[in-house]
Amino acid sequence: MEALTLERVFGLMAEDLLQAGLNRQQMDESSRYYGAYIVPEEGLDHAHATGHLVARSGILLVGHLNGYSLPSPLTPELLLERMDLGLGSLRRFQRPSGCIDLRSANYDSGPDTAFIVQWLCLCASLCRDVTPEKEYTSRWKAVMGTLDDFIRSAVPGIARGGFHTANHRWVVASALSFARSLYSDLDTDLVNDTVAAYLAEGFDTDAEGAFLERSAGGYDAVNTRSLLLLASTWKDDITAEVYRSVEDNLLLNAHLLHADGTIETGLSRRQDYGRRPKNLGLIPAYLEYAAISGDGTFKAVAEFLWDAIDDRESLGELYLIAAALLRHDLDVVASGEVPDDFSRFYAVNKIWRVRRGPVSATVFGEGKENLLTLVNGTATLHRLAISHTYFSKLTGRFQVDDLSVDGNAAHLMSEGTGVLNRPGYEQPLGRPILREEWGAEKANRDVYRLPYARATVDIEELPGPERGFQFHYVSKDILDDVTTQIFFEFPVGGIWETRDTAILPGNKQAVFLKEGPGRMRFGTDCIEIGPGCGEHRIWALRNSDAVEDGYFRVILSLLTPIDFTFTVKALSNVAM
Repeated sequence: MEALTLERVFGLMAEDLLQAGLNRQQMDESSRYYGAYIVPEEGLDHAHATGHLVARSGILLVGHLNGYSLPSPLTPELLLERMDLGLGSLRRFQRPSGCIDLRSANYDSGPDTAFIVQWLCLCASLCRDVTPEKEYTSRWKAVMGTLDDFIRSAVPGIARGGFHTANHRWVVASALSFARSLYSDLDTDLVNDTVAAYLAEGFDTDAEGAFLERSAGGYDAVNTRSLLLLASTWKDDITAEVYRSVEDNLLLNAHLLHADGTIETGLSRRQDYGRRPKNLGLIPAYLEYAAISGDGTFKAVAEFLWDAIDDRESLGELYLIAAALLRHDLDVVASGEVPDDFSRFYAVNKIWRVRRGPVSATVFGEGKENLLTLVNGTATLHRLAISHTYFSKLTGRFQVDDLSVDGNAAHLMSEGTGVLNRPGYEQPLGRPILREEWGAEKANRDVYRLPYARATVDIEELPGPERGFQFHYVSKDILDDVTTQIFFEFPVGGIWETRDTAILPGNKQAVFLKEGPGRMRFGTDCIEIGPGCGEHRIWALRNSDAVEDGYFRVILSLLTPIDFTFTVKALSNVAM
């Protein structure tokens, strides 16, 4: 990706608008969706996408008025026409409340309308700072009038409409505050009282910067962007608290980045959990906060994320980056460095995060069953887990009950106590039991007890030039001869190699590593595990999840009691 400049952003915006924007706008005047962005797979309008289309067209027009030359066939007249049609569609589909529908989930939705109002307020504020060319002044005024009308009519519904998820609160509050700063004729009492009620709940970052949803791959971008807009438009002095929350979260996310620009989402409580997104949406907040704080670290992270962009799918919100660059002078901020060599334990969120240049790893606590993710260049270990076939999932799996870290070593404990009366067998009560009381009576039964599947895993970062970790897994108290497996999941698309075998793994395929080391290779980047262990041949233990779609599993099979040491190593520039 070329350097992060306004000219480059505007160029990509124009290209994206031509390829994946304007051609999805309904231009049939006889259609009830005339002017709306249409989702091809659904054949319906999408209000969010229509709002994006209007906002990016408007901000691209601002770019043109600041000296950017529009590529053919884009012209100011065409952009104004499409904005006008998009806004007309939004106005037609507003409910009596002033809100719109998000057809995939939320109807008459205040928070989803707040997203659109936030974007359109950003567009409106930037449009107010430029003077249109004479030949399209009248069209400009008409479009801006429709934009103003949509925002004004949406505000009461947003103020009364409530929210569903934690991030919605800051979208709603920032949209209302932004609108109030632009339109003096709004019901200021309604707006002020609503925003004050949201602010009274307090900002939801913890001591380590994690928001409630802990969504590094998605909603952290929404939260940080919204809070910065709120701080810049709200009359009361909330800036110190906002800046603390935003700074803490952006620093946390900087330490969750992998070397390829993707971000660790193993903490997330939202739909980005377990994915490896490149979160373009974080760039505007990093840029804005770099200008506000003068700290080059935030500028460096924004540029790092920008340089990592290599896909077309995530470019729809480029206008938010353009808006940040238009609103702030980043030239006055010296470049800093992205954190890329550290070992950091987040005691509140229970993760141990290690980054050594191209190698990054996360060890999880807090009830997690995935003990480790590791990224080495193009090679990824998606999951490392341990399961016993021992009564139930919650009594048999290694589920982290406690994680502690001392220097470059971590200690994990699993107690195996997650189910009432297990492991064990319940005794008869010797009296009548009503059918409807069967479940409630469980707590009253005597139990023939068996030992819990207690176990520990000690993890130590390998010293010196080696990159990776040594694991020491010890079972405690559990009965002898319980079937156990340690399994590793890698994305398909690489080559699995052992000393005498090389295969191209298939989707959801599983293999046993019985002895020696094995490597998952992606080009010259490898992740090596071993030694293997083959004490049984049960492919799918009863308490073990099936192989995830898109992944390949390597199994080490063991029987209790277990005292087993193995390593996970990151190898680079490895020839065949």
